[in-house]
Amino acid sequence: AVREGWSREAGRRALAEKLEKHVPSWGGASKLEELVGQALRWQAHVGTLKGRRASLFEAAARKSGERCVRKAGGGVKLGPGGCRAAAFAGGDVATGSVDGFIEIWDLETCRLNTGLVYQANDELLMHDSAVLSLCVSADGETLASSDESTVKVWRLQSGACVRKFQLPATTHLRFNDRDLYAAGRGARLLGVASGATLKTFGSTRGPPVDALALAETYLLLAAATTLHVFDLETTAPATDIDLDSGLVALLAVDPSRFLLVSDRHLAHLVPLLTPAPNKRPKPIHQFATTNLPNKPRSAPLDASRAPPNFLAAHLSNPGHLFFYALADDNSLYVFDIQHAALDRVIDLAAAPSRGVAAAPPLPASTTTTTTTTRR
Repeated sequence: AVREGWSREAGRRALAEKLEKHVPSWGGASKLEELVGQALRWQAHVGTLKGRRASLFEAAARKSGERCVRKAGGGVKLGPGGCRAAAFAGGDVATGSVDGFIEIWDLETCRLNTGLVYQANDELLMHDSAVLSLCVSADGETLASSDESTVKVWRLQSGACVRKFQLPATTHLRFNDRDLYAAGRGARLLGVASGATLKTFGSTRGPPVDALALAETYLLLAAATTLHVFDLETTAPATDIDLDSGLVALLAVDPSRFLLVSDRHLAHLVPLLTPAPNKRPKPIHQFATTNLPNKPRSAPLDASRAPPNFLAAHLSNPGHLFFYALADDNSLYVFDIQHAALDRVIDLAAAPSRGVAAAPPLPASTTTTTTTTRR
């Protein structure tokens, strides 16, 4: 299918078009091109793919035009309560405060988005207690938020609350199509249209969930030092995997790889978890706050002190080529996943932070992250 002298782009397209007729429901040749590229890069990494064929996909990262964050930019001035959660909504960012207010900020001006009529009229979205989590739907039209007793679903354009669920201490939210996963102790799948709890995963009396991720047919919940894997369809436990420490983030890099970001100074890139009882996935790469960055940091680490520990992490968009990890030295660590390297460390001069999120692709080639302030 691939002829001598073809460019990498032509070769990838030829392979994708040849396979398209066999799996037409997967989104066409462009989607297949991406999936085939991921599969061949993995085979090249583990040594099962030999010869020049792997070079067809070496330019995939460059093709996306993705850039990592390079320095601290603007900032949003928050009230005395500080920010507990943040989520991007197109060209805006939503913040949730300890006093229960949810505000939508314009990324370019770092000011309240008064193009939303309800905010222009000083009618803010709010909870009765501190906002614990925020999540925006893939189409950018719907916002989910939680506090210690409720989960609310809002229409961002109108500010209307279209659904309210009574759930205790929900700390993680994730949209899946039109439904919503909510985790605190165990997890639930909530029907946004029906207002019903569709499925329940795990015990509501177990330890608090530290991280949540979706992996094709599995739901992954990290709690204490155990990673629980559930079947999405049946809700049955698939396996439990013991970890060396707790996790602050579970990040799906692509359909075949995950990042396990610990609450210490280490993160591991691992293959897609399979239901093998208590078997730890063998790491592909390891990342640490002690790695030497490609761009020297302004103040070298003090070797006599304990390494900085991770607090939160998020993948870059749209290609997941980097991940951003916030550490307890109030620095943002930018890791290059493709090359298993620490690209740079950005010192955050603002108040101590507790969370990080990366913006979805914007019209201009701009890369943005946000950190949430700890109080």
